[in-house]
Amino acid sequence: MAQPRLILSLLVSVLIAGPALAAQKPAAPSPDAPPSAVAAADFLLVKRKYKEAFGLLLKAAQQGDAPAMVKLGNAYRLGLGTEQNLTEARSWYERAAAAGNENAKAVLARLGVSVAPTEKKAGLKAGESAALPEGSIDYAHLPERPKGQPGWFEIAAAHQDKAALKALAAATPGEAALISARLGDTAGIGATAQGAAAVDGLGRSGVMLALAQDKPEVLAAALATKPDLSIQDKRGLTAAGLAAANCDGAKLAELAKAGADLGAGAAPPAVLAARACADWASLKRVFAGKDLNGVDAQGRSAAWYAAARGDVALLGWLADQGANLALPDKDGFAPLHSAALAGQEMAFRFILSKSVNSAIKTTRNVTPLMLSAASGCVGCIATLLDSKPALDEKDAGGDTALMYAVRALQGGAAQKLADSGANPNAKNLAGDTPIKLGLRLGLTQIKAAE
Repeated sequence: MAQPRLILSLLVSVLIAGPALAAQKPAAPSPDAPPSAVAAADFLLVKRKYKEAFGLLLKAAQQGDAPAMVKLGNAYRLGLGTEQNLTEARSWYERAAAAGNENAKAVLARLGVSVAPTEKKAGLKAGESAALPEGSIDYAHLPERPKGQPGWFEIAAAHQDKAALKALAAATPGEAALISARLGDTAGIGATAQGAAAVDGLGRSGVMLALAQDKPEVLAAALATKPDLSIQDKRGLTAAGLAAANCDGAKLAELAKAGADLGAGAAPPAVLAARACADWASLKRVFAGKDLNGVDAQGRSAAWYAAARGDVALLGWLADQGANLALPDKDGFAPLHSAALAGQEMAFRFILSKSVNSAIKTTRNVTPLMLSAASGCVGCIATLLDSKPALDEKDAGGDTALMYAVRALQGGAAQKLADSGANPNAKNLAGDTPIKLGLRLGLTQIKAAE
């Protein structure tokens, strides 16, 4: 069966365009195409399977994939899945930069500068210059970096120059705490009060950076600074949201214990977890008893995403926790619509078993029957037929369920509807009919029931 996200992206575009796309044959999705090596490697890195990720990146980089080259350079530079090798790292960055990759160019810009000794002594009291050994770095008076160029902290971090990082901390303690969190330096994280409220260029706090470390003590050190856990990065995600999106129930539990609001952020943690996580074993302990009707920017709840993924077990648990299985998104698409559009028959039947209205409509009068037809879910259609639906009901564009099936080239669903009495000559607002469109698209076998 096709993956829900691919189905959703294809069919939503068809449904929104309506009659304007009636004469166009939609491109066939490629649900079985393998994900990119970088995406697959990112998934493995989140799961801390560094050697497997390294192998994928190496193969893709050798085949000329520039983003994979950058990730491979990072692996060599940080020693993830392989021995640390800065020379090899630079080599892959240079290959990616030569291919035009901007990320590689930015990394090389940082690696191309070092925290060099300086003789600038402005501001020192009389006699203090003698205390500086010849050739040493006067960290307190380094010249300002050019605007738009990496700062001294970033440069020191890129070179993993811990001596420089430690010395620079006195000048800008907030930034030092962030760098310490990124490097897993527990002592540096709690060294200054300023670090608790500092954020980097992407809006990430020290706690967020600590979450990426595979060391419980690093997160514990960050939480010990009593940070503001309501901080959102530039994507609108809180630290709890990031932990949930990574399906890390243990870290999410630590954040909740420290006072993190599990309903905050542009997308609440439960919604992010429902969208990304197949295994909720550790997450259920954290979310049990919480309000699970929070929604993301599109108005979609955890139940909405569980329905799209066909996760019946999660839908059952959410229902037991009081989640509303009929909660629609901003366009009126409820979980039942979501399951129908994704062709998730078992989830579709489960939601109906919870007394959800089988004819619930979106803001454009789209029904579950129409979306079942669009996804070709004949089982969903058969289930709905038991409730005697209005087969020729029309959406805002005048399309019936049969027209949805024809437009999506779902011959089986179209014939099921026609055999059940759907009118193949029902006109939409553009004056088109399922039979006319079917002839243009090659679905010539559709005919009215006798």
